[in-house]
Amino acid sequence: MTAPRYAALDYIRGFALLGILIVNAPAFGWPLEVYMNPAHATLPLSDADRQAWWVIHTFFESKCLTLFAMLFGVSLFLVGQTDAPRTPVTQTVRFRRLVWLAVIGVVHGAAIWVGDILLMYALCGLYFVLTIRTPHLLRWGLIAWAVGGLMVVGSGFILTFLPREQLGEALSGSDSLSFADTMRLMQGTFAQSLHANFVMWAMSIFSQIAVFAPKVIGLMMIGLGLFKAGYFDPRRTLWHLVAIGSGALALGVIGWQNLIILRENFPEPEIYGSHRAAAEFLSLFVSLGYASALMLLSRLPVANGLTALLSPVGRMAFTNYLSQSLIMTAIFYGGRGLGLYGQVSLSQMVPIVASIWAAQIVASGLWLRVFRYGPLEWVWRCLSHGRWVAIR
Repeated sequence: MTAPRYAALDYIRGFALLGILIVNAPAFGWPLEVYMNPAHATLPLSDADRQAWWVIHTFFESKCLTLFAMLFGVSLFLVGQTDAPRTPVTQTVRFRRLVWLAVIGVVHGAAIWVGDILLMYALCGLYFVLTIRTPHLLRWGLIAWAVGGLMVVGSGFILTFLPREQLGEALSGSDSLSFADTMRLMQGTFAQSLHANFVMWAMSIFSQIAVFAPKVIGLMMIGLGLFKAGYFDPRRTLWHLVAIGSGALALGVIGWQNLIILRENFPEPEIYGSHRAAAEFLSLFVSLGYASALMLLSRLPVANGLTALLSPVGRMAFTNYLSQSLIMTAIFYGGRGLGLYGQVSLSQMVPIVASIWAAQIVASGLWLRVFRYGPLEWVWRCLSHGRWVAIR
């Protein structure tokens, strides 16, 4: 038995995955402090950099990860439809799928890129599957999401009580590597960049999971609740128009708060707490507005070419996510390729990301003309089912 395929989930996931890359780009090319606050970069911020920051943080940051987490919850539910009702949990495809995702996440985070989300999604997914049959799933998901948002903003607010000289250490999550140490090692040999990546990942992963897990689990529940309510049906025109309208209003508020951040020149520690509130609590509405806009576009003959391009990217999301890490670390990490760590400004990263977007759109479409699954989707499926699965 194969879980049914829903076209809307594919092209929305494709959009989310591409958007995540532009948000993550600074975390590939700079220490975490610069990802959190671009004013920490050793390169002076140009007007183009400030404009790029505003666009990325207004239109993509938090919104694409929100969509991705919601759709992950839906996909876990659909994968579980292939299991017999009385199968022990540890013998289900869903359970094995999450265990292997955790294993791949550890390898990805420790050896490839510090910003891995796969381990968090796997651990959150193991808890989430216990809630799938919970009554009022959408309500409980909203509560968990709100609590998670309060934890994120609250952790930023706590920074106001730290001496300013300790902010960098708190943000890096590492007592072992200073900003200068990170720059030196990441610009060094392959062994040095590997060591620095591992230390940063090992020192931050558990605190990140502790802070962000409630929000991620809540978003998975919201996604599944909306799916069960029929939200991802492109024919729900009124629902989607309402979502687009509320998303536009939320986007305006987020953009206004980001203008304040620019005007105040990325103030610390406010940028991690109070000045983050709009993005943290309104991005959900923007994300739903994006999803609704894509679903309505899919119904228009003159515009559905966009969703047709995004669908293969979404179907190969696992392959594309990991290949993004391989490409970006080859560009930025020392000893892996170009070694441009700490040498590329935010505005200069935009054309790099756009080139990867174009390459993945083309490659995904061509691959799926020949094969049924993406290469890593196929490996993951074989591991999850414990047998070889036909790829064509």
